[in-house]
Amino acid sequence: MSFDKLKAVILTHHDVDHIGCLPEILQECGDHIKVYAHELDKPYIQGEIPLLKDSHLVHRPKGKVDDTLIDGQELPFCGRIHVIHTPGHTPGHISLYLRQSKTLIAGDSMYSVSGVLGGIHVPTTPDMDAARLSLKKYLDLDIASVVCYHGGLSNVHVNDQILGLSGELIYSELKQPRK
Repeated sequence: MSFDKLKAVILTHHDVDHIGCLPEILQECGDHIKVYAHELDKPYIQGEIPLLKDSHLVHRPKGKVDDTLIDGQELPFCGRIHVIHTPGHTPGHISLYLRQSKTLIAGDSMYSVSGVLGGIHVPTTPDMDAARLSLKKYLDLDIASVVCYHGGLSNVHVNDQILGLSGELIYSELKQPRK
């Protein structure tokens, strides 16, 4: 897609590998493009506070967020996009559900290996409790395909895979000692 056709950038979260090219995109596109992100990740994206996982970077990428998103919001792109707040990987992580194609853009809320969903990537997820709750939000969706930013596409029995992952999470929670 050429930049002149680009109307919006929807950021699932503020990690540097997801916002790294934002300054260049904004410079190339000018004012005709809108940037969307969850309000909890907005200050990181705009450079107001250091990135959670890459605070050591001297030259952090940053860009203006034009509109903040909330859980349950609908966006008028691609036949309607449903925003799902899925914190855990970052406080303002969002996933996007495209009803028309039954596609879930999971961002970094889970990963995939050779088309098989692997669940939550523990080493890069600071809030596992929130991440577990976030994964359960997918259970009510009719999903044909999941796009994980790390691992790519999963499109075989996706709902069953998510149900299995959720069951594993519930079982692991039951095994943990009560606080």
